[in-house]
Amino acid sequence: MSGQLKCLILGATGQTGRHLLTSLLADSSISQVTEAGRRSAIESGIIALGTTRKNAGSAERFEAIDRGFPILFAKLARTSGKFQTLVYLSSAGASPNSPFLYLKSKGLTELELSSLGYDQTIIFRPGALANSTRSETRIAESITLKFTGLASYVTDSVQIPVSTLGLAMSKAGILGYSGLERHGVGSKVVGKDGQIFWVVGNADAIKLAKLDA
Repeated sequence: MSGQLKCLILGATGQTGRHLLTSLLADSSISQVTEAGRRSAIESGIIALGTTRKNAGSAERFEAIDRGFPILFAKLARTSGKFQTLVYLSSAGASPNSPFLYLKSKGLTELELSSLGYDQTIIFRPGALANSTRSETRIAESITLKFTGLASYVTDSVQIPVSTLGLAMSKAGILGYSGLERHGVGSKVVGKDGQIFWVVGNADAIKLAKLDA
């Protein structure tokens, strides 16, 4: 297949989003890549938006950005009667029942996105994101990355370079459920209200990025 898919991205200027955009533009099966804010009937919508409570300024503003923007994006990108795939960048440990704001927000967003009627909803739950070029440095994050960096020599489950994650997300939007299942990447999850989505963990994201797909 060449030049058949149209993709819409939310978060293309972020750490992972920039690599995602580069990967999509280099793929011959993609005919058009559009950033959020421009309306276009698309086959694949990809959300790579990320922020923190500190950057948002408050818990309320964090949720408005972290949950509100992705959900609004997905609703606007949905076209009735058209087969569409939605790919969302979440986090390892995401759960609607988490006591932590960040992980709870991701978990609730996963459930809401999976209930919007997309034919395929693919959720990425990466571990620590390595090789970020953010100007700000958080002490706790720096310490975590040192530990996960060492652990990554013996396991693929704890850390992933943002370039690898971006590439994996671009491939997921093209392969869909059947392609991911064929390559043994990720697994199907059924939400508490019957929502069905596909989850790709850290190790599987690394595996996916290495595939010639």
